[in-house]
Amino acid sequence: MKKITLTLTFIVCNLALGGLKPTTKTDNYLVDVIIAEDALDLGMFQDTDYQVPTRLIFPNLVSVEGSLDIRGNSNLMVIEAPLLKYVGDNFVIEENPDLLEIILPKLNNVGANLVFVENPQLERIDISKFEQSFGDVHIYANPNMTSMDLSRLEKVCGGIAFHLNHALTAIDLPELKSIGHYCGPHIGSFFHVFNNDHLQSVTAPKLAKVDFAIITNNSQLKKLNLCNIVVDEEFDVQNNHVNINVGPPYCPENLEDGDNNEEIEEDLAAEEENLPDDEVVIEDGRNEENEAEIYPIPSDDTIRIAVESPVELISIYDMSGNLVKTFRSEEEQYDISGIAPGIYVVTIFYSNGSISPSRKIIIR
Repeated sequence: MKKITLTLTFIVCNLALGGLKPTTKTDNYLVDVIIAEDALDLGMFQDTDYQVPTRLIFPNLVSVEGSLDIRGNSNLMVIEAPLLKYVGDNFVIEENPDLLEIILPKLNNVGANLVFVENPQLERIDISKFEQSFGDVHIYANPNMTSMDLSRLEKVCGGIAFHLNHALTAIDLPELKSIGHYCGPHIGSFFHVFNNDHLQSVTAPKLAKVDFAIITNNSQLKKLNLCNIVVDEEFDVQNNHVNINVGPPYCPENLEDGDNNEEIEEDLAAEEENLPDDEVVIEDGRNEENEAEIYPIPSDDTIRIAVESPVELISIYDMSGNLVKTFRSEEEQYDISGIAPGIYVVTIFYSNGSISPSRKIIIR
């Protein structure tokens, strides 16, 4: 397996593994770091100080069999992969402080989670042909992002979270039919849209099924088009613009209803029946073998978490979907003394890309 690590010092590039060597070229503004491979087993581009404004380009890359992780790189301004269609595991672009653009015009599906988070200068994401994620889609804490094209997205097997994208004005998902259903064994699903300060519109007229829908604290949100949504567990729409429609089905009067909900469910059920007998797709990137035990409940100052797989991240959310605490390493016990009493949700992200079913805890 080729694991690629890119280090750039004074525009000199070295690939630590795999025998690949990127090239560079300079235009009037950016230095291009070019990775010429058409396929990768694993791509890890992390914690590099590029020293000058840089564009990371994969001009020939079509697929990545494992994860593609681009994280913690300073002076990285643009990520561009014009031919990339498929990432077999997690696709993460995170904590790149100077990143302005993500250009992936042919990306079609991701085998686990799509995570574009905490890029404070990010303005634009081009994933206009993206259709399916077999895990979660997390696009959050990109406060300057104004443009995001998800117009082809049809199915997400886990959950979707858009929050703390303060410059974003519209979330348009015209083809989205299902979150967490018709992907194989059902574990749980969510549609979270909260704390996006300038968001005015959320449109997903074909969305038929989800377990939890939380659309809260978007102070400028005026329009919801969720005409066919069926929420199995919890539907929370509050603290948005005062003129928003009250009560389901959240169909704007000036828009026609979306496709008939029964027809959408029939289409998705037919897709599930066509899955090969030996193919088991665990939605949300979750693996039933990765069940976690959390105790004691109720808890006071600490909790213990018993797992069977290596852990990459543990996140604790309040019941409005706000992230309140994260742990990035395995510990014998976890300090929760700074969290106010209440009910919270714990999600565990494993190093192999899978995610545990979310668990509720009570803090006293």
